[in-house]
Amino acid sequence: MQITEYIPLIDLTRLGDNDTAHDIETLCHAAQTPYGDVAAVCVHPQFVTLAVQLLSQTSIKIATVANFPHGTGSLKDTQQCIDQCLSDGADEIDVVLPYHLFLNRERDTVTQFLEGCRHQVSEKCLKVILETGSYTSTEQITEAALLAIDCGADFIKTSTGKIALGATPEAASAMLSAIQQRPNHTVGIKLSGGIRDLHAAALYYQLAQDIMGPKWVQANTFRLGTSGLLDTILKALETSPTADK
Repeated sequence: MQITEYIPLIDLTRLGDNDTAHDIETLCHAAQTPYGDVAAVCVHPQFVTLAVQLLSQTSIKIATVANFPHGTGSLKDTQQCIDQCLSDGADEIDVVLPYHLFLNRERDTVTQFLEGCRHQVSEKCLKVILETGSYTSTEQITEAALLAIDCGADFIKTSTGKIALGATPEAASAMLSAIQQRPNHTVGIKLSGGIRDLHAAALYYQLAQDIMGPKWVQANTFRLGTSGLLDTILKALETSPTADK
């Protein structure tokens, strides 16, 4: 495949602790490339309005985060955050699953939280961040993924990018297995946390194709959440405009 084919699968992300309006302007400019636009930009809630303004003439989705990054917020606070983000124009909400509670076997509390988020997001896109680097087995990851799907997630996402261990092939396989177990749900996967180079992009792209089939890997079911991959692609294209993976 041509490496340009990764571009429409990217959620171009800027979730730094000290982001400025200038940073978001730079991000939104970068999201529009000579080879096509990315799928979405992902920014902190306070920058949603600015991103909406900057990308209003494009088809790029505006994604933001809630209960981020630690997954320890209350449902009420998270719903208020979601409400504000939607009012500001967000298209997609990436919510951190309360993974500490999940790992403590407080499944009912986690279910109530996710169902409350699903209700609040309404018809917009809900991505549930599992924070897979915090789990001790792939079985736990699959269980959390199934719970998120059953609570109405449109996407299940590996990581916040804020802990040491981000996406791994093992975690991705466990999540894709969960999606396979729910054939009556249309659910996508978002790989994030450490995806910076073409090798990683190709690995996860091929993994999803192998498990789900080649027609499944498209922007409405497969995303790469990354801050650095797009630059890598563009630099490779500068060197060799016909570059492939």
